[in-house]
Order: sequence, then C-alpha cells, then structure tokens
Amino acid sequence: MRVRAVGLCLLLLCAGCQPPRADDTPRAVVPPPPDPQVRAQAALAAFLEARQIAETPRYRDAFADLDRDGSDDLVLLLDDPNWCTRDGCTLLVFRGEGQAFRLVGETASARAPISLSGYAHGGWGDLLVTVGGDDAAGVVALEFDGARYPGDATVAAQLDPARLPPAKVLIGGAAAAVAAN
Repeated sequence: MRVRAVGLCLLLLCAGCQPPRADDTPRAVVPPPPDPQVRAQAALAAFLEARQIAETPRYRDAFADLDRDGSDDLVLLLDDPNWCTRDGCTLLVFRGEGQAFRLVGETASARAPISLSGYAHGGWGDLLVTVGGDDAAGVVALEFDGARYPGDATVAAQLDPARLPPAKVLIGGAAAAVAAN
C-alpha cells in the first residue's frame, strides 16, 4: 500500500512534467575566437616584453597559412624608425597555435612588398621580400630551414626579376619609415 501511495504522489507531482524538447536543451556558450588583430597585438607585446622593450612600434601585419597546417600564421613588418635601417626593417613571423602565436623567425633588412611564394622549404612557404635601396633594390626568397627563416634578408641571393615565382602579396607597398643610419 505504501509503495502505491508513493508512486501515486510521484505521478501527481510529475503530471505536468514533459520531457525536454530538443530546443530546450541548454547549450554551451562558446566565446568567439579572439579577433586576429587582438592576437597580433598580443604576439607583438609578448615579443617586445621578452626583449624588455616598452615602446610599441608601428607595424603592418598579414595572416596566411605559411606552414600549410590549416591555421593562419602571422607576418609582422615593423616599419618603425627604431626597427629599420637603410637596408630595411625587421620582419617577424609567428606560427599560429590555437588562439596564440609563437615566434618562429626574426629577419632584419626586409622591405615591403612581402609575398608568399608558391614554393616551400622545410614545410613552410617561401617569403619573397624586397631588399636594398633604390638603386640596388631586388627581391629575395626567404626559405624556412626547418626551424626559422633567415636572420638577415640581405644574405640571400637576389632573384632574377624576369623569373620571379608566382606569389600572393601579404604586405604591399614600400616600407613607411626608414632610419637614416
């Protein structure tokens, strides 16, 4: 008798209960991924902090899948007088890792335009950068050696302008600020 009474009470309590419908199911709230510009600023801030540099330079950025892993990597050209010489400016390359970027290359003496070649070395696309001044300007291919891109763009041989490989422009135009050193 007692079991029947408990069962009846439960039945009466749940009489208005209905199984949850698919559209009533709570959904996990997933925040949108951070804006690429925010991620670029964070990567640059971490780079500067590691070198104990307080001033943030002017820069231009581009996002492209350099290592062909399905996620964008980051290319930053620091075209600020403090990061440029007569030979060019500092180019930083970061690998996209989830929501962050990790530095994989710092190349001196690079000028815009910066392009991603159709060729690759060490699993990463070659970067075509301009080097030299007005009279001796040319294009070189920065090839990834399995760990990083070259530290100085001027050590690479200039490519024949008539035989430049197909490439996608990542950062166009000329470097904005070149120091008179």
